[in-house]
Amino acid sequence: MLKNIRLALTLLFLITGAGYGQTPPALRTASIDGTIILPTNQPVERYEVLLLAKDGEQRLASSFTNLSGRFHFGNIPAGTVDVVVRIEGFEEERVPVQLSANASATVNMILTPKANIAVNANASESNVVDIVDLTRNLRRIFTMRTICWVRSIKAWIVTVMPRSNTICRAT
Repeated sequence: MLKNIRLALTLLFLITGAGYGQTPPALRTASIDGTIILPTNQPVERYEVLLLAKDGEQRLASSFTNLSGRFHFGNIPAGTVDVVVRIEGFEEERVPVQLSANASATVNMILTPKANIAVNANASESNVVDIVDLTRNLRRIFTMRTICWVRSIKAWIVTVMPRSNTICRAT
């Protein structure tokens, strides 16, 4: 009987002692939280954020931003990873993050717009489009066309509706 108790205690010690001092795998992981915003300080909503192996393209995980532009990666093994955002019209943002076990990191990114300059390779330099001028001219053209459109509607209302029966008049 004493021999059986000693054997049971020895087995119990060996089973529990084998894992003594080791951290379970779930506790050796890290997490990353972050926010992505535009240069106008608006959040980037519902876009994919990638977690890639350091200096590579091997995808470890992906997440999507919420309505506030926030994202979260959990249960990431300790080590170095890259948090990457690729959105059309903006430069790729890649932030290296060194993660240690049981730690949390924060990554906040402000996206940088790509320069959209159109150049005709067969023409002289005079055909290069200046984005600032183009934007300014488009706004002016749009405003002028809107004003013309409103004036033509007003003229149509004045000619179609009899003046004596109108509740309000177009001016």
